[in-house]
Amino acid sequence: MRKNVVKILGLPILILTLAVVVGGCSLFGGSADEVKDNMFSALDSIENYAYTEDSSTTLEYAKDGETSETVTTTATKGIVDFTNQKINSDVTSTASGTTTETTIYIEDGFAYQLYSGQWLKMEMPSTESYFHVEGQKEMLNNSTIEVLEQSPMHLKVSPSKTYLGEKMLTEIVKGQPDFGDQYTVLYDQAITDADVEYWLDDDYRITKMTFTMTLRMDKDTVLPTAEEFEALGEGEYMIMTVSTTTNSTGYNSQEGIVLPEEAKNAQDVAEIAS
Repeated sequence: MRKNVVKILGLPILILTLAVVVGGCSLFGGSADEVKDNMFSALDSIENYAYTEDSSTTLEYAKDGETSETVTTTATKGIVDFTNQKINSDVTSTASGTTTETTIYIEDGFAYQLYSGQWLKMEMPSTESYFHVEGQKEMLNNSTIEVLEQSPMHLKVSPSKTYLGEKMLTEIVKGQPDFGDQYTVLYDQAITDADVEYWLDDDYRITKMTFTMTLRMDKDTVLPTAEEFEALGEGEYMIMTVSTTTNSTGYNSQEGIVLPEEAKNAQDVAEIAS
């Protein structure tokens, strides 16, 4: 069973960083509860916006006395149409010295991706986390809020480690659906650092968000739920460090997202796999 653990620990968490992209708000004065209430009101008013996001994920993995490290950086520029549940993003990723560029559209429950000149599509079981408004509400409901500065409004948001861990685990083990039944992750111990900060405009909308998190998974933080599931070995671990900066602009002033004609004939990934 250890091979399943190793496979899971090496998976990237691009979906997690997308799920915590900005939604909206700001407040000049008031308690943390008032800030939260005003943020929710602003989130409810969002129809669309543009965003840029720079993220870095470092994975350090150790097993049998050998240690390896991979760093993936991603730069994303796109538009979110929350009203019509559509997204258009251009993504540039660099890992192990290789840079890839791709264009992604999400609509009608499918993700369409232009990669190396070919359009592919994949059915999305749930696209909710990609539409950042709902994700922001959920995170705020599982966080404490501290006002650091009044003008411009600058907030520190401290999410529950259990919430972050469960949200992340849901995303990174999509290809390993049995993991949650076979292993328990002690998130309060595994997540050693988690920090979210917001900068807000006069209309209670987030203009900038930073997110950092460090997660350590080892024999003390990932426990098998039964004897037949093999635990991680002594000295075997994975440390994942995530850093993301997101800027949002042009609220409710973006043009509609139109799926390119050539993308409508995209090859279905499910057909390729079969």
